[in-house]
Amino acid sequence: MANTAWSLLRELQSQFRLADLFDILLVALFLYLVITWFRTSASRRMAVGVLVVGVVYVLARVLDMYLTTQLLRTGLTVGLVAMVVIFQEDLRRAFEWIASWSRFPQPPAADAASRFSEVLADGLTLLASLKRGGLVVVEGHGAVDRHISAGTPLDGQISVPLLCSIFDPHSPGHDGAIVVEDNRIRQFAVHLPLSTSSHELKGLGTRHAAALGLSERCDALVLVVSEERGEISAAQGGRLSQLNSPAELRQRLAGFHESRFPRRVGQSWKRRLWRDGGTKALAVTLAALAWLSLAFRTETVQRTFLVPIEYRNLQADWQLGETRPRDIRATLSGSERAFNLMEPGELRASVDLAGVRQGEQQIALTAANLNNPSDLEVLQLEPRSLSLEAFPVTRIRLAVEPRTRGQLPVHLELDGISVVPSQVRVTVSREDRGKLQQIQTMPVDLAEITRTTTVSTLLDLPEGVGYVSADVSEVNVTVRVREKRSAQP
Repeated sequence: MANTAWSLLRELQSQFRLADLFDILLVALFLYLVITWFRTSASRRMAVGVLVVGVVYVLARVLDMYLTTQLLRTGLTVGLVAMVVIFQEDLRRAFEWIASWSRFPQPPAADAASRFSEVLADGLTLLASLKRGGLVVVEGHGAVDRHISAGTPLDGQISVPLLCSIFDPHSPGHDGAIVVEDNRIRQFAVHLPLSTSSHELKGLGTRHAAALGLSERCDALVLVVSEERGEISAAQGGRLSQLNSPAELRQRLAGFHESRFPRRVGQSWKRRLWRDGGTKALAVTLAALAWLSLAFRTETVQRTFLVPIEYRNLQADWQLGETRPRDIRATLSGSERAFNLMEPGELRASVDLAGVRQGEQQIALTAANLNNPSDLEVLQLEPRSLSLEAFPVTRIRLAVEPRTRGQLPVHLELDGISVVPSQVRVTVSREDRGKLQQIQTMPVDLAEITRTTTVSTLLDLPEGVGYVSADVSEVNVTVRVREKRSAQP
């Protein structure tokens, strides 16, 4: 057992790369965000159920439980669709949360934030003492506009008299909420979505249901003043908690401000690193285990691929004739992880033709011709050489001769045939330069002609003749016909 563990450790040490470390850390970051998000997700119980099903599926695969594996695999597609439906609100929140990272709001000055907390705490404490209901939404990273309705724009500096005026029982908008952004009241008389969580509400009123409902859908802090009991409560992350004193309210506001605008100075990197250390350690552990089980493989695998051949550095005035073969079979050896990271479609056998000579020749193929990844070894190439013919070429201009087949219908006679373009530029071997006078088109079937018609057709290139890249490969053949005079009345 000790020898096996030591051998595995040495194998891990020899194969572990810096890229693998970054791979694990990126996955750990993703897992940490997912775990943190599900802590505040209203559907976290359902997420635990999905996780249990996933664990059962993995165990069924490991223990070769065929029936259970097939059943879970068959229901995978339906399950994915169901998950999207069940978690649609949570997924939308997650994407909004990620999108909010791209926003870098400027934190207000410390004294301004402190004054805001003092004013808001004093105003809500006064409302509680007067037993006037109030509802205040303090925006977090994510915008709340998608979740709220109605409302009247205000954009006013927050103050105790303004709060008392808005939530005065005789004010038309006193039953709604105010939205605070950057220490200013942006809107008032706003309607919030209601929560249906009887466990959190426990018989509380509509204001508390509205505060909790918005906190379930975004990361805002919602403060609510009870009109009946004169108490102040805070809703955040789908949880409702009572604040028993003005000092506790100020502390809650300061903590929310710190979470939205974390201090960059006065806080060491070690402190930031070890904050929420348990969750981070769990995320790193899960990522490392996933890497060990999915990415790290000690056994060596051999696989054979059909690889096309590409030619480089052929001189502009040279051309290839027949080449054999068109592609080769390459057998590679390495870890399964290396094969999983490889794109088979990108494999190429590259042949340098800078020193090619005229005529038929054999070119040896080695591992150096293959663009295989560095962590895969080339065991065999088949064949080990290729046969090709090369010759110098020149460019000439040839007349295009239209070619036909068949006969026109009996009531028609040929009035003429023309082709556009009438000449094309092609490449030919230097030996054949004086032998070609014209080049023919592919035959046009006259039996299908019922009236004067223009047909697009290819050129019938003789062996060793090629197109100049600037020219098109098709020409237009116009067949002009007329009625036979004997057929006319």
